[in-house]
Amino acid sequence: MKIRNRLTLLFSLIVACIVLIFSFITYGLYANYRNDEFYKRLKDKAQTTARILADVKEVDKDLLRIIDQNTINELYKEKVIIYNKDNDLEYSSIDDEVISINKKLLTKVRKNKYVEYLERENEVIGLNYLENGADYVVFVSAYDKYGKRKLESLRDFLVVSSLISILLTVVAGTFFAGRAIEPIIEINEQVSNITIENLSNRVKTENSKDEIDQLAQNFNEMLDRIEHSFKIQKSFINNASHELRTPLAVINSQLDVALSQKRENEEYVDILKSLQEDARKMTNLVNTMLVLAKSEEQRDGIVKDLIRVDELILSVQDELISLYPNYSVDFSYITMPENDLFMTVRGHELLLRSAFMNLMENACKFSSNHQAKIRVNSDNENLIIHIYDNGIGIPEQEISRIFDPFYRADNGRQIRGFGIGLSICKRAIDLHKGKIVVKSELNAGSTFTIVFKHA
Repeated sequence: MKIRNRLTLLFSLIVACIVLIFSFITYGLYANYRNDEFYKRLKDKAQTTARILADVKEVDKDLLRIIDQNTINELYKEKVIIYNKDNDLEYSSIDDEVISINKKLLTKVRKNKYVEYLERENEVIGLNYLENGADYVVFVSAYDKYGKRKLESLRDFLVVSSLISILLTVVAGTFFAGRAIEPIIEINEQVSNITIENLSNRVKTENSKDEIDQLAQNFNEMLDRIEHSFKIQKSFINNASHELRTPLAVINSQLDVALSQKRENEEYVDILKSLQEDARKMTNLVNTMLVLAKSEEQRDGIVKDLIRVDELILSVQDELISLYPNYSVDFSYITMPENDLFMTVRGHELLLRSAFMNLMENACKFSSNHQAKIRVNSDNENLIIHIYDNGIGIPEQEISRIFDPFYRADNGRQIRGFGIGLSICKRAIDLHKGKIVVKSELNAGSTFTIVFKHA
């Protein structure tokens, strides 16, 4: 069922229930009022007749019957019967049609002083009249012709008005439900037209700050994330194909040279070593690109363990020197930590290891003496790591772009590398809610400062 029909049905059911409840309450209250009012009239009639019979000696039974039949307030099908203290019939307003009375009923009236009951369609009251020495049991019966007719008219009116109200509610509900979901229909049409070819399109928002406008804004934010992911994927594919083309071309050219003529064994060994070096470069390139791609997928879902950062840096230092024996790292504390927790963060070890490896390798690679300096400090809130090099530096206008994937500063293009390492560093540090800041001076070196919150 469509939302429009569902809203109309729900709205109509709610209004119908309210109208019906109101109608039942109105009908019930009026019926109760009519009942009380009519029984009061019967009671007044009983007391008046009994008083005349007991107090006015000049009025005999025949005259009293005439008075009852000609009173202006006579009730429809009215009957009055009076019994004396010996339960003998003292007076009856109609001779040929009387109320069904028995001794049990007389006893009940004398005991309870007043009773009300129905006899067929007539309403009857029984009253024990005890005034001025009289002891009568008076029964008055009548049919509330006009009151019940009004009650039937009210019932018919409520039925008709309820049906009309429900019908109008359905019509109004259909109209307003359509107006209410019109923005959703418009959003749906706009969304259905967004494809991979026009992913930059966005859903229009009205700045009304209602739920539907908030939905459109949230959808646009989702499109921003999807478009960003597609751009990363496209960049990854383009850069990967571009970066892989060079080593593959070198390998193919070396193979062509090797196969162009017969060579000595030593020459083949040299070619194989060169091919091995190129294959290692390709493996390193692929691995770094995979780490970058994986880090883009991970946001809040990374597993975080307690990690001693100083111990991790020392471990990375040993690994780096084993790979590049001509590199060296000078590690020390600015101030010795008073608490081991000051050196501990919650993080993903492999991502942090990759980040520190890239930063330390870059520092050694760009320094003239292939040495990196690392200084670690901490305070009550933060853990701070400084990584220094004395290399060629970074032009000021390019510092803001060095963390872009595959971007390399103009003055560093002659040094081997793929431009991926710093992207991995930035991504890994961002995932750990950390911060990385770069200060650099041309031909004097660069300083990378990383700040983490304590665990």
